[in-house]
Amino acid sequence: MYIWSHFLFPVVCGKSNVIPQSRDLVLQLVERILSGPKARTILLNGTVRKGEHIVPPAVLDLLMRATFPASTARVKATERFETFYPTLKELALIGSGTKTTKQASQQLLPFAIQAIQENNSELTKEATDLFIWCLTQNAECYKQWEKLYVENVGVTIIVLRKLSTEWRNYSAKISPDTLKVTLKHLRAKNEDALSRNTDPSQVASIKEADKYCKTILMKLTRNFGCMKGSVLVLVLGITSCSYCYLLSIPPMLRKYGFHLVLSGNRYYISDQGDFLEIDEQWQSRPRGGRKRKCPSIRSFCRKRIVSPEQASTLMYNVLQNMMQAEFCWWDEIE
Repeated sequence: MYIWSHFLFPVVCGKSNVIPQSRDLVLQLVERILSGPKARTILLNGTVRKGEHIVPPAVLDLLMRATFPASTARVKATERFETFYPTLKELALIGSGTKTTKQASQQLLPFAIQAIQENNSELTKEATDLFIWCLTQNAECYKQWEKLYVENVGVTIIVLRKLSTEWRNYSAKISPDTLKVTLKHLRAKNEDALSRNTDPSQVASIKEADKYCKTILMKLTRNFGCMKGSVLVLVLGITSCSYCYLLSIPPMLRKYGFHLVLSGNRYYISDQGDFLEIDEQWQSRPRGGRKRKCPSIRSFCRKRIVSPEQASTLMYNVLQNMMQAEFCWWDEIE
């Protein structure tokens, strides 16, 4: 397999004009290699040789283009590529977190960028998946992305659109801190480009990319402040026969000094004594409005906020809301 992927396949199928007979022989060989009952297991156990994958990034790019050609360029061999492409792709990408895989991700990213720009929806979709995979494997790929961004704004739009629409699938795989830093850098590049660019089409593309950058930054912030599934503790504070209920924040947020406060049917965020009001839909600010500053806890405790009889009902509603909704921190997205 090493000889096939490093020498035979690139030489025969890496040309613009492929000889069908030669391609057929090359495909017959790989089909025979993969036909063994234990072939996949054996290959997966020996995916790395001489410090690189059996299927290198450049060969995966050739395989991807042969498997997802334009509709007018399909040939009889295309179906054969579709049969074994998933296995060879697995050989090329296996080994998450290893040094070899990190190197492969950096080599694969430029190939993915080129493929995304092709006028071929199936190829673009596959290349976009590979682009995102590169981000999940190596933080250096984010720096590559930043360097190549200005000349490839359209690619970024496609990638960010996919991340945005399929965020639940990718949020656990991508480093939130690294992605957040990169998106902020991209927004800075957008701002600079908009100040110097007058081409309407380019301006529109930059604005669209910036829109998706902001959307994903908001999603990252929402994930950071998510309360879903958290176990909440009710603390009853009584001062001069007045009642104020504090909800503890999960450990991941405690270091930032935040607390939740229930006052009647209103919910507040406490940050070093000041409160930020949020509405009953569990949003951080009302639609079309600004964040509203509320008095400190001392002023709340000067009057009766809620009776003990109402506490259990109110707390049940609060817990139910927090389990069914996501709480968003908007402070960093301006």
